[in-house]
Parts: sequence; C-alpha cells; structure tokens
Amino acid sequence: MRITDKLCKSMDKVNEDVICYGKDFAFVIDGQSSINDKNAKTTKWYVNVLKRELKKNIIHGTLLNSLNQTIKSASSIFKKTFSSMEVPSATIAIIRQKNLKVEILIVGNAKCLVQTKKIELVEDPRMDKVENNILKKVKLLCGDKNINSLELKKKFHELLSETRNKVNTMGGYPAIKDKPLNEEDVVYKEYDYNDVISAIICTDGFYAYKTYLMIKDKDLYAIINNQGLAHCYKHIRRMESKDVNCSSFPRLQLYDDVSALYIVFY
Repeated sequence: MRITDKLCKSMDKVNEDVICYGKDFAFVIDGQSSINDKNAKTTKWYVNVLKRELKKNIIHGTLLNSLNQTIKSASSIFKKTFSSMEVPSATIAIIRQKNLKVEILIVGNAKCLVQTKKIELVEDPRMDKVENNILKKVKLLCGDKNINSLELKKKFHELLSETRNKVNTMGGYPAIKDKPLNEEDVVYKEYDYNDVISAIICTDGFYAYKTYLMIKDKDLYAIINNQGLAHCYKHIRRMESKDVNCSSFPRLQLYDDVSALYIVFY
C-alpha cells in the first residue's frame, strides 16, 4: 500500500487533526478539545502523543489491542504533564495491511471509503443518530430570529460542550479518551488484500464535502480521483465561508479541521 494524496489543514492557528502513515498502515485522528482547553493547544499536544504512540504500537497484535495500548500510554503521559486538566477525546480511522488482509477500524465519526468492485463506506452507524440530534438543535437555533450572531455562536459552543460531555456514556458516542475501548465501541472490517484497489480515510471535516454537495459516496470518490483532495478542501472552505451563520449547512462551528489520506494497493 502507498499514499498517493494527503491533506491535513485547519483555518485556526491550532490544528487538532493529525495524519500518519507507513509502508503497511495509515490513520487520521480528529482531536476534540475538552471544555477547559480554551485554545486547543493541549488537545493538539495530546493527538500528537497519540500519533507517536500508535505509530509504535500499530504493528503488534489486533488493531483494537494496538489502539488500547496507545490510549493507555498516551493518557498516562497526558495526566502526568497536565495533572489538572481533563484528557481530551478524539475520533480515528485506521487502515492496516497485514497477512494478505486489509483491516479497517473506526472510532466515532471518522470515515473510510473502500474501492473494491464498488465503493463501500465503513463508518459507525450509531453516529447518525447523534449527529441528527445535533443538527435538529442547530436548525432550531438558526431559525430563532431573536438570537443575534454573537449569541448564536455562544449557543453553538454550549451545544458542542454538551455533546462532548457525553463521550463514552449512554446517549453519547464512543471516542478515544483515557479508558480502553471494547469491541462494541469500534467498527472493524476486514477485506482480502487482492479485493481492495484503493481507500480513503478521513475526518468528519473532510466528509462534510459530500454532505454540502448532497452527492453519493461513489461521486465523492470520482471527484477525488479526478481532481484530488486539495480541490475538495478549497470547495469545502468556499462553501463554509459563504455560510457564516451555519444555517445553509447546519454545523456547530464555522470551520472544522479537514484531513484525509488516499491509499492505493499494489
């Protein structure tokens, strides 16, 4: 497997996403700031520790065991360094080639598009309920004519904090944090190596492109194949900048970090 295109960009000074890849693995991590991390710097620090630790662990054992070992070591390092702060959370998409298999593991709202004889989406279907609930609340807020833009931004922040407070709880969604994950917390899929032509792993910030354009996964794949990840990124930012109140494309922040890796298999 080899990486033929990559993207990891932010409109903020601090990018909470990271990407990483080697000769037989790749992953994208989307960090999610805790409430007391006002400028996201400790979240950026934590996702980079996760990246470093997972890069060391990913060749050993199952993907879930590798990830759990990473969570254990990274959260321990974080707590020793920032003893008074809550460990941030993160979502992840991992792909690994091992023993003539292509393995994919998803935590949270990260995605993986796989090209075999068709385009398949590997995701956590539980996220649909979580995200639809958030979108309903965003639409209600956007439709309230008594809320000015400053108050709207504050309400969005409160809703974002409320959502992240529910990580790894009933009514919330699974995420990397400071406790090991169980099999039911992740989505794992395996393909025969010879069946996989290519794959794209991405954060929800990138997958928003499909939502904005209201297209199918196969159409998204075709656009990436023909025009590349950078083209998608420019289009995402153009659409977001035209929707400053987040009403045309309901979301909790004007700009999200955007990351993706395009992988081809020999």
